Amino acid sequence: MMKPILKVCVIAWVALTIGFIMGINLAKRVPLGAEESVAWHWKWVNEYNAYMQNPGNYTLDAQTGLSSSTPPYDPMPSLMALEAAGEIQCVDLVFPKVPNNRTINRHWMTYLSERNPTVPYASGNPGIAALRPTGTSPLYLKICFKPSALPDIQRLILELEELAAKEVPAD
Repeated sequence: MMKPILKVCVIAWVALTIGFIMGINLAKRVPLGAEESVAWHWKWVNEYNAYMQNPGNYTLDAQTGLSSSTPPYDPMPSLMALEAAGEIQCVDLVFPKVPNNRTINRHWMTYLSERNPTVPYASGNPGIAALRPTGTSPLYLKICFKPSALPDIQRLILELEELAAKEVPAD
């Protein structure tokens, strides 16, 4: 049977070894000072987009007929760093009169995917099961875009509002 002090030393040695190995792996992923590099953040955003645009990374849900993918990591830290560096602008758009439905979603997804890489990120209506309002929820988009894409974003806003006006008669 091990003495208590020896047991503590072995556990400490194992924990330090695991921590050291994890530190080496993290250092391989993020070179020292790289987290401040605009190029490093663009690399991560571009790799994220390449993964999300690869049809092989999606699985079909037979029940709904829709495909889905699990993102490899959260691109938001890099997007926030790029926004702070003035590379992109990120906006939250809420459309109170535009319903969150399949036609509308297909339109904005197609429109923005055709404008990649000037619009490197867009997401719509993130949901939290415990916080779902009743009724039809309005469209909510988070879009990150290069300054040169501002006219495209303004055009998208108009198109979504026009599309919603055609679908649902005004009160």
